[in-house]
Amino acid sequence: MSFNIDQFSFWVGFAAGIVSLWMLRLLKPTFKDLGKALGSRVSAVQSGLSESIERRYRQDIVGIAQSKHIAAPLFSLDEVGIPVRLMAPPPRVIPDDELPPDDTFSLVIPYMPDWPEMAATYNTPTMSIEEALEGGVDLVIIGKPGSGKSFALNQLATRFARRDKELGDLSELIPVMVHVGDISLESKKGKLLDALYNALYDKVSAIVEAQLPAFLENIFEKNKAILLLDGLDELPPEAHDQYLDLLEKIKEKYPETRIVITGSTDNIPYREGLNFFVIPIAAWDTPRRRELIYKWDELWDKHIRKESWAKALPEPIDAVLIDGWMFKESSNFNPLFLTLRLWATYAGDLMGSSVSDTLNAYVRRMSADVENSRKALELLATQAVISLTPMVKRKQAGKFVAQFEDPSAASDLEPEILEETEDILGDEAEDEDIDLIDEDMMDLDDLDIPEEVDTSEKKEKAVSARGVRRMLPEMVNNYLLTYRADAKIGFTLPVVAGYLAGCGLANMGGEQELVSQPNWVGKSLSLQYLASQKDVSALANQLLSSQSNGVMHSTLLSVGAWPSTAPKDAQWKGDVMRALAAAINEANLSLGLRGRVLTALANSGDVGVVALFRQLLSSPQADVQMLGALGSGIVQDEKATSLLDELLYSPVPNVRRAACLALVAIDTIESIEMVAGALLQGEEDARRAAAEALARHPDEGHPILKEGAQLEDLLVRRAVTFGLAWIKEPWAKELLEKLQLEDDQWMVRSAAGQVLDMLDKPNQFIPRPLTELVETPWLITFASERGMGLAPGKTSWDMLKLALKEGNEDQRLAAMEHYRYHPEQSISVRSDLHNMVNGNDAEMREAAYLTLWQIEASGVSIT
Repeated sequence: MSFNIDQFSFWVGFAAGIVSLWMLRLLKPTFKDLGKALGSRVSAVQSGLSESIERRYRQDIVGIAQSKHIAAPLFSLDEVGIPVRLMAPPPRVIPDDELPPDDTFSLVIPYMPDWPEMAATYNTPTMSIEEALEGGVDLVIIGKPGSGKSFALNQLATRFARRDKELGDLSELIPVMVHVGDISLESKKGKLLDALYNALYDKVSAIVEAQLPAFLENIFEKNKAILLLDGLDELPPEAHDQYLDLLEKIKEKYPETRIVITGSTDNIPYREGLNFFVIPIAAWDTPRRRELIYKWDELWDKHIRKESWAKALPEPIDAVLIDGWMFKESSNFNPLFLTLRLWATYAGDLMGSSVSDTLNAYVRRMSADVENSRKALELLATQAVISLTPMVKRKQAGKFVAQFEDPSAASDLEPEILEETEDILGDEAEDEDIDLIDEDMMDLDDLDIPEEVDTSEKKEKAVSARGVRRMLPEMVNNYLLTYRADAKIGFTLPVVAGYLAGCGLANMGGEQELVSQPNWVGKSLSLQYLASQKDVSALANQLLSSQSNGVMHSTLLSVGAWPSTAPKDAQWKGDVMRALAAAINEANLSLGLRGRVLTALANSGDVGVVALFRQLLSSPQADVQMLGALGSGIVQDEKATSLLDELLYSPVPNVRRAACLALVAIDTIESIEMVAGALLQGEEDARRAAAEALARHPDEGHPILKEGAQLEDLLVRRAVTFGLAWIKEPWAKELLEKLQLEDDQWMVRSAAGQVLDMLDKPNQFIPRPLTELVETPWLITFASERGMGLAPGKTSWDMLKLALKEGNEDQRLAAMEHYRYHPEQSISVRSDLHNMVNGNDAEMREAAYLTLWQIEASGVSIT
C-alpha cells in the first residue's frame, strides 16, 4: 500500500479535531466556572467601588456638617455641640381608645410651639429627632431664629453619616443634606435628582463628585436616602412653592424617602401632599446652657489661649462667674445668642448686655478688616428684606454696596478668589457707573439712602461694580455672607440679616413697607431690631391698634417680642408692656394665648415685670394666680416664695400645681423645702405635683424622692411613684419595682405598677402619620351611628365637619388634629373653631387656639 501524504494529513487533522472536541467537553465546566468567577470578581469590584464611594461620601458629609455652625471658625461641631432636643407634642387623642394619663406639666403649661421658653424653664417632656422619626413621619422642625434648627440638621447628618447606633433602624440611611440656597432654580431641565447633585457636587471630594449622580440615584431607588433640607425657614411664604414642588416630585417618585426640613414659626412650609408633621425645637434649659458655658471655657483654653495672638485678649474670666452673670438672661434660652455672647465675652469686645450689643460685637469682629463694611451690609440687608429676596443676585448686591468700596484697601484674599468674583460680576460691569438702587427690583419712595461715602481723597466718581470684587468675597470669607446658587449671595445667618436691616431702617426709614408684608422671619426680625435702634412709639401704637390682632392677637405677640431686644429706657416700651399686662387679666382669652403673653413679659427683661407677676399671685382669679406663679418661676423671683408657699394650699388644683413648679424653678434651699413640705402635707394632687416637680431637679429633688419612698406616710410613697416616672435612670426604675413588689400598701403597689406599665408602653409623644379619613376607625363609628357611610373625598370631610360640631369631646379633639394638618380643608369650619376659642369649655378653647395658630402659620387665612 502506497503512502499518500494528503490522506495522512487528513487523518491527523481528523484525530486532532476529535481530541479537541473531547478536551473542550472535559474543560467546559472549568470555563463555565471561570466565567462565573470572573463575573463574581467584576461584581465584587463594583460592589467594592460602591461601598468605597459610600464611605467617602459619608466622610464628606461629616466634614461639611462639622464646619456649618456659628462657631466654626473656632471649634468643630462635635467639640462645641450640645445634643438637640425637640418639644414633645401633646399626645394624640384617639376616641374610644385609652386616653393618655394626665400629669402636672400638661395640666398647667400650655403647648406653645412658637414661645418655647416656658416649657424649657419647667423641663416639660422633650424628645430626640430620632425618636420623632421613629413613628414614620416626615418632619418640619420649626423654631425661632437662632434656636438651632440648622444646627439640628447638621448634627443629624453627622450621626447618619457615622451610622450612629442610637438611630436604631434608621442608622443605615444615607443623609443628603442641602440648603435651599444651593438648589439652582434656573438650571436646564434634567433628571429629578440633578437639583440635589448641583447643590452637592462642589462640596464633596473629587472621587465622590465623579460618581455622585449615579450614587444619588442608587440610594434613592433603594430607599436608603434621608433628605435633610435646610433654609425654608429663611424665606417668605411665596418662595416656598418652588422647593416644595421639588420635594413633592421626589416623594412621588421615591415614596419611601424620609425627609426632614426646617420651618419658621412665622410661616410653616405647607403642601397638602407632603404631610409633614410640625414639631418645634426645644429652647435650652438650665443644664444645657451651663454645659455650653463650661464646654466653651474648656475649648477656649485648649485652642485659643495658647495662640500667640491671644496675648492681646483680656484676662480669662472664671466660667463660674460667667454662669452666674448669664443665668437669668432670657436670651440665653436661644443657643445662637448664648454662643455669640460667650464669644464676645471671651474675646473682650462685648460693649453692653443686650442682644443687640451681642450682635453688634459679632458683626464688628467679623468685618473689622473691611473698610466701610458696616454701612454696606446694612444697606444690603435692608434691600434684601424690603424686596422679599433674602438671596440677592451677586451683581445686584455689588450695585448696592459699590459706593462703600475702597479700591485702594488691602485685601487678605487670594488673587484667584478676587478674579473669580470679578468673573461672576460680569465683564459688562467694568468701569460702569452704578446706580445704588435697581429700579427693576424695588421702588422705595420713602427710603432715605445715605450719602455716598468718600473713602479716598482722589476718588471722583462712584466705584464701579468691579470694585466690589473685594468687599463681597471678604464678607463671604468672614462668614457674614454666603454664596448661593444661580450667582446669588445671602446672609449666612438670618438673625444677623434682620439685625442689620433693623439698623438700616433706623437710619433710612422704610419700615412701612414691611408692615404690609406677609409674615416671615425677615419682617419680624427687622422690625424687632428697628425697635432696638430708635423710638418706634408711633409704629407700635399703629400695630397694637390695628384690626390684624383678631382672635389670635398675632400682632400683639409680634410687637410683644420687641422689648426683649430693646434698651431698658426705650420710650415706646411702656405702651407695649401695658398692652401685654392687660391681656393677662382677660379671662375670656385662651390659656395658650395668655401663656405666650406671659412669656413675652418674662423675656422683656423689664424690672417691673417681677413686681407684676408678684401682684398676679394675689389676684382673685385662679387662672391669673396660676399664670403669676408660672411667670415668677421663669424670672426666678426669690421674693415671691412666701406667696407661692401659700398657693401650695390653694383650693384650686392647677394653682397648687403651678406653685410647685415655680418654687422648684426658683431653685433656692427655701423654695425646695417648701415643695418638700407640700409632698409631706399637701392635698393629693399637690403631693403628686411636688414629686413631679422635684423629679426635674437632680441635685436636690432626687434625694428627696429617694427618702420619700421609705417614709411611713403611704400618700407620700404613692406620690413619689409619679415623680420617679420622669427620671430616666436605672435606680428610679429599680425603686419603682421594689415599691410594686414589697410595699405593704395596695395603693402604693398599684401606683408603682401603673407607672411601670406606662413606662413599658410605646412613647405616647412620638408622632405618627394620620390615617386617611375614610380609614379612620373612630370616624367610621361616628358615621355608622348616624346611619351613614364614608367615601373618599368630600363625603369624609363633611363627616369630619359634623364630628367637630356634634361629636363628643374626644371626637372634636381628634377632628381638630386632622384640620391642623390639612389647613386648606379648615376653611369650611373656621367659624366653628372661632366659636370654640371664644367658648367656655377650657379644653376645647385651648385645642381650637392651637389649631387656628397652625392653620394661620401654614399660610391659610383663618378669617
